[in-house]
Amino acid sequence: MQRAGFLAVLMVLGVMGCAAPSKVMINEQGKQVRCGSWGFGVIGTTVAVASYMECVNQQKALGFIDLEDFEKTEPPKVEQRPGITPANGARPLWETGYVWTYQLSGLRSGTFRQELVGKDLVRGLTAYVLKSGESKTLLSEDLNLVQVQAKDAVTATYTPPLQNYDWPLMVGKTWQAQGEMETQTGKTSTSKKVEVKGHGIVRVPAGEFEAFYLLGTSDNGARVSEVWYSPKVRHHVK
Repeated sequence: MQRAGFLAVLMVLGVMGCAAPSKVMINEQGKQVRCGSWGFGVIGTTVAVASYMECVNQQKALGFIDLEDFEKTEPPKVEQRPGITPANGARPLWETGYVWTYQLSGLRSGTFRQELVGKDLVRGLTAYVLKSGESKTLLSEDLNLVQVQAKDAVTATYTPPLQNYDWPLMVGKTWQAQGEMETQTGKTSTSKKVEVKGHGIVRVPAGEFEAFYLLGTSDNGARVSEVWYSPKVRHHVK
């Protein structure tokens, strides 16, 4: 039914004179690609649909599947257990000296240590300063990303702060995080939708934690961030 409906939409667009089919696909390693095309007029529409289908078929041959189909079969992001209800999702208060250590897997391995070394003023905004080796991450008091530094050089600044959190956290809550990222090469717009998709138990090398699962998606539907935030730890645990 969904496929038939999609083809019907393409037919209507073709009659109207334009087509813009788009689909996000993903493989077992989590890599994502987007097949998309646009065409105007009878010829342009036909070419756009053909180009789109060629991309989809090529990606399927490489092991990619529709992201929507993948999400229906992947394991739950958090484990549900009797008696566990969403914990306090209020904004946490941080104190200088807090330390979080993470075990890395995937493209990088080893450990990643963050220490809250104090606060700083960035463009009139008070920000927490998290230090990791020679790098620093500056977060607003709402834990949203303000700036990234490497060896005391600014590599990226976000205006307004990139809104990874919107307190209090509640399952089903959504928000749009939009703004501008400035780097040494220029400025670019940023935009993603964030949703609190669930709450439950997540397992990590440090043990089991109750956590909220937050999913960030781009304007075209691709996954751009996944965060498991633990009220007990006052930070993400994964």
